[in-house]
Amino acid sequence: AQPVLQKLLFDPETFQPDVSRVPVELPHDRMNEALAAGRIDLAIFRGKAEDISGQVLPLCTERLFVALAADHRLAERMILQWSDVADETFLLSGYHPTHAIRQLLLERLPNGKKLHVIVHDISAAAIMHMVADGRGISPCLESMLNEHNPGMVFRELRNATRPELVTLFAGWREDSINPALSRFMNTLMNQIGLGSDTSPRGTERHRRAE
Repeated sequence: AQPVLQKLLFDPETFQPDVSRVPVELPHDRMNEALAAGRIDLAIFRGKAEDISGQVLPLCTERLFVALAADHRLAERMILQWSDVADETFLLSGYHPTHAIRQLLLERLPNGKKLHVIVHDISAAAIMHMVADGRGISPCLESMLNEHNPGMVFRELRNATRPELVTLFAGWREDSINPALSRFMNTLMNQIGLGSDTSPRGTERHRRAE
């Protein structure tokens, strides 16, 4: 879903050149407000479906990784368990769903371990530079693995039995009057194999199936 979504958003030849698309990057906690106020038509977000009060559709899942400095003590291991990173300092971007990430860390770290999280109101790319400088580690997703940062490596983070997965969602207002939104969502859903039912009933069916 990620490559399809990127092409629809940024390639004018992929989705009806007569439709103007203006991508906006917002902190996660401001997306719902912007959507409710009509400042944006569609929110693409990670975290939990409940973070958006409108219609919500899960698009895909990605494996969870951690970014480490290349000379970090854990860098030689290709797969890490939660217990391996329990004593680390986690660096988060304020543009990410920090509440959901904190909750995930609290649920996964061994009992009795104190969570060390520092949130910076900077981009994910700037967080990666801090990781490369050895100032902490950062959770990241599979789609970020093609971003090369000198002095940094990615390692998959698993629970005891399986990969840790994070869901990517699309959210929009049910009462949206923008005809381009329905066309965009139908195109997106068809191209990622979800069909094209963007009605409230169809969306709720996807929500329950998540």
